[in-house]
Amino acid sequence: MSFKLLIHPKALKKLNSLQPDIKKLIKNKLLEFVKDPFAFDIKKIVDAGKYPKYRLRVGDYRLIFTIDYDSNTIYVLRFFHRKEGYDKFL
Repeated sequence: MSFKLLIHPKALKKLNSLQPDIKKLIKNKLLEFVKDPFAFDIKKIVDAGKYPKYRLRVGDYRLIFTIDYDSNTIYVLRFFHRKEGYDKFL
């Protein structure tokens, strides 16, 4: 089952500010991820009712996202380097 991918403008801005090699790695991972998100190392980090938040590791970067099963859509909410920590992104 394939999912649609929507990226929050702040996350997209962060992604576009990265070095080209890192950006390419992350984009390739996202393309694989939308095909089957459950084949990856995802962890539930916040259980917020209908739309819990998950994290996906991509090297030293983390993506925070939710999944809407009704519309088969993955919403990437935040994107950050692991040194930045999770606190300000949740």
